[in-house]
Order: sequence, then structure tokens, then C-alpha cells
Amino acid sequence: MQPAYFYNGSKPIQSWVYQLQGAMGRDLNLSPIIRSTADLAVIDYSRSGSEKGEFTRAEIRSLRKSGKVTLGYMPIGQRMRGDFMTKV
Repeated sequence: MQPAYFYNGSKPIQSWVYQLQGAMGRDLNLSPIIRSTADLAVIDYSRSGSEKGEFTRAEIRSLRKSGKVTLGYMPIGQRMRGDFMTKV
């Protein structure tokens, strides 16, 4: 089986991590993801799932500097009342 390739074909994606919340109900911690050997990381935009807990640019930059293609997860099939995303 051939590995999937990133959009420009230059970086083979052979493993990935999908983490939207922290373990045991805690906030999402990027450190274990940064240390992982995954080529691609899909994460929530926020450590806590709220606007107040958004990751900083520096935190996302450190994840990308670890060599991972980084994608932010955004649920498009659900919306909560008063969701700040509706105001964008």
C-alpha cells in the first residue's frame, strides 16, 4: 500500500494523531503530540474547547516546527446556542 501524500506531494504522511481533548477530562496538552512520531496532527483549536482556551500562535508554531502537518478540527454539523463561531 502506498502512503498518502501531503497536497504538494513532497511530504509522505504515514502516521497521524487525532486529539480533540485532554485525557481524563483535562485540557488538551500539545507536548505529547509534539513528541510523537506522527507526520500529521489533527487537533482542536482550543485546549479546553472554549474560545478562552485557544492555542496561541507560538504553541501552534512549536507543533509545526516538530515536523508535523497540523490541521485544526472544526465540527460543521453541530452548533451550540451562543457559539462564538456564529459571530465570525
